Amino acid sequence: MAKNFIYIFTNPSFSKYVKIGSAMDPQKRLNDANSSTWTPKAFRLYGTYETAGENADKILHKLIERLDDELRVSDVVKGHERKREFFEMSPEKAWAILEDIATISGTEKRLWKNEKWTTDEMIEDASSTSNDDKTVSKASKRFDFEKCGIPLGSSLKFKYDDTIQVKTLADGNVEYKGEKISLSKLSENLMVERTGKRWKGYQGPAYFTYNGVLLTDIKANFIAAQQSANEAENEQD
Repeated sequence: MAKNFIYIFTNPSFSKYVKIGSAMDPQKRLNDANSSTWTPKAFRLYGTYETAGENADKILHKLIERLDDELRVSDVVKGHERKREFFEMSPEKAWAILEDIATISGTEKRLWKNEKWTTDEMIEDASSTSNDDKTVSKASKRFDFEKCGIPLGSSLKFKYDDTIQVKTLADGNVEYKGEKISLSKLSENLMVERTGKRWKGYQGPAYFTYNGVLLTDIKANFIAAQQSANEAENEQD
C-alpha cells in the first residue's frame, strides 16, 4: 500500500486557521497550493503524520468536529453547505492532536515536524500575530502560570526553536540563562536577534509553548472553561 500523509499547512494570510489534509507527497501539495494566485502569502508545511489509509484525514476531521464542531470552517453557497479542510486552531494545537494519536497507537516515529524556520517565514508568521498596540495593551497583565495550570519551574519552549527553553517563575517572569526576564522582553530580544526586525510590542505568550501548546491557547482554553463554569452556576441559581 502506498504511503499517505496527513499534513498541517499554515499561512500568515489567515493566521487563525490551519489546513489539515492528506497527500502522498505533502511537499508537492505545498508547491501546488503556493502556485495559486488566490492567497497573498505562501503556505508553510508545519508537519506530517504517515498513515496507512488514504482517508485518514477525513477521520481526523470528524474527530476534531466531535470535540468542537465550531472549529471547522464551513459556509453555504447556493443553498449547499461546503466544509473546508481549514480549522480555527493554532498549528501547535493541531500538532498536539497528531502527537496524541501517535502516542496512543505507538507510531511516534511516523511524525515529522518542520523545525526549520527561515528568517522570512519567522517575520511573516510573527507579523500575522497581533503585535499592535491595542492587542499588547489588552494582554499587558503578566501571564499567570499557576492559574492556567502550569506548575512553577515548568519548562517552556520558544516557538521557532525548541532548543531555547525557559523556566517559569512565581511572579509571571521566566528564567533564561540564569537570569529573570519577562516573556515579552525575552520574545523581543530573540526575535530581533533572529530577524533584525522590531515590532511595536510583543505578546510574550504568543511565542512560547508548554507541552507543545501555545500559552495563548492555554489561556484561551482556561477562560472558556471559566465562562462555562460561571454559566452553569448561574443556571443552577
